Amino acid sequence: MGKLLYIFLLLILVSVGSEAQIVDDVFSERTRGEPSLSWGAYEKKGRKLYGKEVVHENEKYVYVIEKENKSINLLFFQIAKEPGLILSVYNCGELSKVNLSKLSFPKQGAVKYEYSFLKLIEIEKKLFVFVKGLNTKTDAVKLLAQEITVTGVQQGEIFEIDQGIASRSSGLFKKTKLTNFSVRLSPDQRRIGIVRFNATQESDLLKVGYKLLDANLKAEWSGSVVLPFENQYLNLSAYEIGTRGELFLLGKAWKLKRKVGLTGNSKTKVSKQGKGIPNYTYKCLIFSTENKTLKQVDLAMKGSYVTDVAMSYQLDKNQLYLAGFYSEQWGGSIRGSFTKLIDVEKATVMRSTQKKFNEQFLELFLSGRKIKRLKEGKVGDYELANCRLDNFTVKSDGSSVLFAEMYFVQVNTSSVADVNGFMTTRTNYTYHYGDIIAVYLDEFGEVKWTAKVPKHQISYNDGGPFSSYLINVEEDKLYMIFNDHPSNVQRLREGKDVRKMGNPKKSTSVVISIDNQGVMDRKQLFSKVESEVIFRPKSSWYQRDVLESHKIYLFGLNYQLFSRPKFKLGVLNFPASN
Repeated sequence: MGKLLYIFLLLILVSVGSEAQIVDDVFSERTRGEPSLSWGAYEKKGRKLYGKEVVHENEKYVYVIEKENKSINLLFFQIAKEPGLILSVYNCGELSKVNLSKLSFPKQGAVKYEYSFLKLIEIEKKLFVFVKGLNTKTDAVKLLAQEITVTGVQQGEIFEIDQGIASRSSGLFKKTKLTNFSVRLSPDQRRIGIVRFNATQESDLLKVGYKLLDANLKAEWSGSVVLPFENQYLNLSAYEIGTRGELFLLGKAWKLKRKVGLTGNSKTKVSKQGKGIPNYTYKCLIFSTENKTLKQVDLAMKGSYVTDVAMSYQLDKNQLYLAGFYSEQWGGSIRGSFTKLIDVEKATVMRSTQKKFNEQFLELFLSGRKIKRLKEGKVGDYELANCRLDNFTVKSDGSSVLFAEMYFVQVNTSSVADVNGFMTTRTNYTYHYGDIIAVYLDEFGEVKWTAKVPKHQISYNDGGPFSSYLINVEEDKLYMIFNDHPSNVQRLREGKDVRKMGNPKKSTSVVISIDNQGVMDRKQLFSKVESEVIFRPKSSWYQRDVLESHKIYLFGLNYQLFSRPKFKLGVLNFPASN
């Protein structure tokens, strides 16, 4: 009877038509192969080391960056010193440490600079480390780069690539804005693009600095791009670099109303929206370094609100492929997915698709009470809230996949008075990382299927270092890896809801695979008891948008009572496509 009930429930969850929902989470024996996991040796993690993260890989080595806290702890106070940067290099095969280097950069006399890691880039068989130096007195920043050997040793000249100043607002309560840099390798792997996000005043026209460097860090092009968003709040969410040095920017702009308060501070408010008209615009900006022109592509959708959008540059076709989510009502929820294919030369939309999620799929995310109220017409339309777009990957055959995660932060503030009447206020943050949404699109941008991956991770006052997930996109399968409650694999087999993963030390790691037809498999990868470690998704590494990698490097931590935590590096290898 139990088996018949399970099969009946499974058939209900399988939708008919182009959006086939396969939500059976039992790992199938029909797979062509399973991912294989191997770990390196343990290393002690010193109390003065933090922020450990895998940052690069090549054919021979894996590179890990971490910060060293140099502060001196005395009995009742601490003498603060600027943190250092440590680069560790591991062998790809055995995952054994080859070398450890403390990165050092020149001091500017009496001026103190605090350096933070930005990027490690490999170009024409050369490795360059990029760091940002912050002047602790003036908040001015500069971007430095230096070549390193394959084993992580600094060599040669230190290049000062760019610099920026801080911006301080007027008034009683002054606010400081810092200049930020972003470093990226071009799609043809022949140039390095540097984007400088200037710290400008709110009343100024927004400018973005842009530089193109060759393999010797010599500037091929350098200048600023003036963005046409005066008196607007602009959030640049993504950028790409073209084969001819073009800069593609993706941004969301709100119209603002500005008012000066009694304290002298400038207060801004977002303008109210009109009836059925958004009070923001999504724009794709195309800047040509050859003729110094800036073109705009409006991403507005008639009768709908663009909620979130991602961008991918198609190297072989010189096109921009955009995909994201939209809503039919105000508030940031999602109702379906859309795509837009843009001709870079003409800055026009060549193809546009739009597809609603069917109600059967959306009901997988909603409570029974909410579904009942929707069907009775007591609440609005089917929409999903708290959905965050994470990744958009285009495969070699033109098909693509969107990944999104249900995510929100719950803030609770409480105040308590002691016997003397003194008030103590405490704020707690609860981080919720929920279900994963995968949307598979064919080569024409049409939705082939959508899938829900059940997941619920929760943590408190820590940002969720062991929450969220990793992805790997192969030609014939998609993979997702995350920490889960140990009973969820069996619970999903029985048709039950997932339990929250609130204690990483008691969690188990699972791997989800979905083939190109939408068939989903779920299995346990390893447990804390078996591997003795908990892996941190936010510190691990996978080659983004590189389908030939076939592996993910995992960063695992082991916590022991009355001893320093230990860590080890692991690699998860995926079977290559046939």
